[in-house]
Amino acid sequence: MSILSKQRQNLADLQVQVTGQRSTTGARPFETIHMKWIAKGAGLDKAKIEGAVKLSTEKYCGVHASLNAHSITYSVEVEND
Repeated sequence: MSILSKQRQNLADLQVQVTGQRSTTGARPFETIHMKWIAKGAGLDKAKIEGAVKLSTEKYCGVHASLNAHSITYSVEVEND
């Protein structure tokens, strides 16, 4: 949110839907995780939203750093009002 506010992207709503697949054996760690980011607001720039999501996911997310980065995927959906 702070990255986007600095880029003058006025969000009306931001949702993150997370789904995952867990192992069936052992401690049952997550094998795959997918995050779907849904940004809503007037005049949003999809490239700026995607850049902010990439930074927050790949650079600032501790979970992403602790898991195999290939098992975490994400997508971005922008809904302009």
